[in-house]
Amino acid sequence: MALCVQSCVGAIAAAGLLVNCVSAGPDSAARGEFARDVLSGRASVLIIGDSTNNPAGAGLFCPYYEGLLRRLPPSVPVGGFRVSGSTGNIAVGDYVRFLGGSTNVLVGGRIQPRNPLIPVAPGTGYIPPGLRNDLRIVDGMELPDGGRFASLLVWDLGQLSPNAADQWVGADIVLRTPVVVGPAGGGMLGSIGFQTLTDYDDAPGGFVGGDIETVSFASGEWGLRCLDAVFEDVPVLRVGVRLGGDLDNADSEESGSRFAWCHHSLFSVRAATDDHGLYMDSVSVGGFTALDHANTLDRGSLGDYIEAMGRAPTWIMVWLGENVEVDEWDGQNLGPLFSDRVAAIADRALASVADRFPGRDVGVVLVVPPQASGTYPAARYVAFRDALGQLAADRGWSSFDLRGALGDSLTGLDEGFTDDDVHPSLEGSEFVADAWYRLLECTRADMNGDGLRNFFDINDYLNAFVGGDASSDFDGDRAISFFDISAFLAAFSAACP
Repeated sequence: MALCVQSCVGAIAAAGLLVNCVSAGPDSAARGEFARDVLSGRASVLIIGDSTNNPAGAGLFCPYYEGLLRRLPPSVPVGGFRVSGSTGNIAVGDYVRFLGGSTNVLVGGRIQPRNPLIPVAPGTGYIPPGLRNDLRIVDGMELPDGGRFASLLVWDLGQLSPNAADQWVGADIVLRTPVVVGPAGGGMLGSIGFQTLTDYDDAPGGFVGGDIETVSFASGEWGLRCLDAVFEDVPVLRVGVRLGGDLDNADSEESGSRFAWCHHSLFSVRAATDDHGLYMDSVSVGGFTALDHANTLDRGSLGDYIEAMGRAPTWIMVWLGENVEVDEWDGQNLGPLFSDRVAAIADRALASVADRFPGRDVGVVLVVPPQASGTYPAARYVAFRDALGQLAADRGWSSFDLRGALGDSLTGLDEGFTDDDVHPSLEGSEFVADAWYRLLECTRADMNGDGLRNFFDINDYLNAFVGGDASSDFDGDRAISFFDISAFLAAFSAACP
């Protein structure tokens, strides 16, 4: 090993003595650490933002969250991600399908999408973060034995995550459904029918169901319980779950009861066990400002959600600014309340992680979002850059100026990058994702955090490599080898946006 390292020094030094990184600042060290964690598959990222990062999305746009998964570099190992599954959603590439069933027994005849402003049941005060699905059974009615009220099918996972579609073949995977449970008398359903679905041979008959299992919910307090559908040694990633009435034909207590669940997540069992492989989740909500999240994110229910993630977060990413309050941006100036609220959101998320995973090392990333169109003045994003950069420096967090890396608004770059001057199109989302990963690739070779790439970074990398430090694992295979040196060289020489 020592001989190899010595022979590589000359080659690395020849790659360049000084390359300016995208931006220098007091938070450069944290930026480099985040970039290395993401591109080596060590990160588990929870995004807190608005509709532009909401996996529930809509048919007219592709959230940045989905673009980031679609355009993830092929070398990055994937651990898992939140799956879009909502009554109001048309997912990117039709990668999932959300279906109803015996909805005639439900109030309004369908399952309702609910946001964090609405408690799970009247008077409970329990509000899980992010959108959720919610139903109530008509008074005097009950669910048919085994009758389906919803199914989620992962139809074409390659449309969302080509990496997962390739890397998970032959692996054991979990499709998780976080269900809201409550105390007796709280008005929630006491049991449901739960069934796994598979379509491994893409047969004309479609998905085939396994045995229906009755799942009972007994809880002394409000919270989330995870229903895990485990699929072993999957030959193709076409899996799903079915939710419905239980097998008990004495269900008079179902009348008027409620049932609610947060969006599903899909993850590798091995990645979850090993705490490795990039995991991405998002509790972003359409129309939400920093004030909205600061007012609605509850430490307890957010902690419940975090505990239900396939991997506990290692990074909290606050990606806000598309929507602002008048007391944050008055049309010309950015007030201090914006930074104060962003800090409050991050602090609450950190506290929620600490409550459930004591000792977990968690960082914070603050993102200056893309500017969708000229409707949003460029001066606002410059103000975001300065305010979030200072906040990150003060708190030892990291910040990334994505608007600065793009250099213009989405419509200024290409009118096809947004269809409504607010939300990204599929092409716009992928363009932003490509710029994001170029920014991370440029940043991760800055080993000493001085905002530059030079011989000092080479020296620090070699010291980490010889010492077997995880930060030198640049190719994400969890082994320290010459391939990591090659990956470091590529990042060291990468052009910066």
